Amino acid sequence: MASLGPNTCVHLGPGTFVTAGYYEGITGSWQLKPGMRIVGSGIDVTVIQRVNATNLAKQFYAMGHDLALTTPSVQPNLADFCEITSLTIDCNFANLGNASASAGAIRMMGNHCRVVRVRAKNWGAKSSTVPGFVLLLLTGNTNSGNASSDVSGVVNCGIEECIVNAPDAASATRITALHVGAKENPGTTEAFGIGPYIRNCYVDGGAFVTSRSGVNMSWCREGIIEGNQIVNVYCGGPSQGLDGLTYERGAQDVTLRNNIFRNVAAGPYYAVSSAGINRLTLESNLFEMTTGIAPPAQFAVLMSDSSAPTPPYGTVILRTNRVQNLNEGSSGAGAFRVQGATNLRVEQNGVLLGVTDPIRCTRCSNASFLENRTPAGSLIQGYDETTLAHFTELATDADDAFILSLLLRK
Repeated sequence: MASLGPNTCVHLGPGTFVTAGYYEGITGSWQLKPGMRIVGSGIDVTVIQRVNATNLAKQFYAMGHDLALTTPSVQPNLADFCEITSLTIDCNFANLGNASASAGAIRMMGNHCRVVRVRAKNWGAKSSTVPGFVLLLLTGNTNSGNASSDVSGVVNCGIEECIVNAPDAASATRITALHVGAKENPGTTEAFGIGPYIRNCYVDGGAFVTSRSGVNMSWCREGIIEGNQIVNVYCGGPSQGLDGLTYERGAQDVTLRNNIFRNVAAGPYYAVSSAGINRLTLESNLFEMTTGIAPPAQFAVLMSDSSAPTPPYGTVILRTNRVQNLNEGSSGAGAFRVQGATNLRVEQNGVLLGVTDPIRCTRCSNASFLENRTPAGSLIQGYDETTLAHFTELATDADDAFILSLLLRK
């Protein structure tokens, strides 16, 4: 594999293939190249197993590549048009040789690169100092160490029709199943990937633990997360500020639509005081919240601003989503809690939670609420946690006008 050049298609038949994989700083191992296609014979028919017990506190992957080249000159090392498809990757968490390492499947950066119909299993992370990733596509690199090898953004990279399940039971710290955005230790200068996507994937975190996240997307414009099923994880995602992790960054524009989040403590989770997401749209998603997790963590959408004087979030649109507890049970969950958004629109959502004021906001400059209801048809008004008052909307204004007209006729 190491001798293969760019624009090579590798067809793998049935069976298990062993690789030393990739980590930053590795030498002598094969790496992904531009235009390379690695095509298996099908999920669980072709299995690539990562075997590398090097004693380093690193993120280990079965496949990856250096993000920069030094010869013949310093330049980015983009895996443009690279594709991995139709196989299973055994991340082999048990093989890690360091107490602070993590085991993932794929890490790459390039224009039009993608991962399609890949299953990842036996993944995990050992230490909070080295958060793990399973499928990781980077939208830019702004701290490569040399301005000549920085990448301000890539176009049209994504993950599609993948399965991430069967984590190693010993994995005990933060790991994200699907991540398209900033790298593990990004710089503070934001990159802008154009049109990244995570589509039609399935993530199962196994036993519900607080250290597993489903999807994340950052450092992008017009990002799309759609048609995914995320089950049995603490944070469905995307997230920013979760556990103070540095790889989580803001984005210009991300849309989540037609996703299912089941047995999660939160869906999107943002907790920053500055440089948050500029535009977040959630449309037609289903949230089935886990029970037994104490608030305030347990909201389908939770956006906290730490009482920042300037709103860290731009426009937030929550429209035609459904929120309920797992198996329609009852707990202390809320539907939406948004703090510090410049514009907030909450429209036509269905909420079956059985709690008081499940839709909340505060310090939002321009907030509007329209036709949010329970399954029985009862109107749910937005609640301002600062003024301790409910917002009016067209439905309540019309009702008030009708009652007033009846009183005036007497």
